[in-house]
Amino acid sequence: MEKFIDNLKNILQERLISVFMYGSKVKYSQELVKTDMNVMVIVKNLSGSDIRACSEIVNKWMKAKNPIPVFMDREEWFHSSDVYAMEYADIKAEHRILYGEDLISDLNVDPDNIRFQCEQETKNLLMRFRQFYLENAHSPKRLKDSFVPLAKTCNAIFKAILRVKFTDIPSEKEDIIKKLAEISGLEASTYIKLLGYKRKQCKMNDKETIAFADEIVDALTKLLDYTNNM
Repeated sequence: MEKFIDNLKNILQERLISVFMYGSKVKYSQELVKTDMNVMVIVKNLSGSDIRACSEIVNKWMKAKNPIPVFMDREEWFHSSDVYAMEYADIKAEHRILYGEDLISDLNVDPDNIRFQCEQETKNLLMRFRQFYLENAHSPKRLKDSFVPLAKTCNAIFKAILRVKFTDIPSEKEDIIKKLAEISGLEASTYIKLLGYKRKQCKMNDKETIAFADEIVDALTKLLDYTNNM
């Protein structure tokens, strides 16, 4: 990380405003976090030539099994909290400043913007899964491939709903699902099963996979109705 930041400083010089880590791994000490770090880089007057200049060090960063870092212009960062309200709320809840200014602590994320994005993300998720199911209803293997990313997106939506409701967010994903069910009246079973599949804790035969896809469509439809009226 130190080498990555030093390389950024050499390229961007005084226009490198802030580098911060975000996501669940921030709770661990920096010595324990070796890979798979989500990093945001904030630059003053970010340009295409800056992106090109940073490409080589970013590719080395990714070869160390890290996600591609997010680069944003300083003004863009401050003007995007309404559009990316869910993501900003997550960053505000779990972050660590690695270099430069703290652009997060004083950031306000409007709950109305989080609610709107919750509805939008749920609607997009339901529509995408319906389309995917139309195309792959006779391919259980393909359907199973969609369950893991589906579980990740649902978790992000659930955390956002809890933030809108001003409730504490549990650290465990299963507890997040149960908390959501508690405050919303939605059934938790489909999402618990989806999480179990993501964790490789349950297996499904072809018939069970098709039945589960039906169940997911129904669950997401109810979730959309809830977010629409939240």
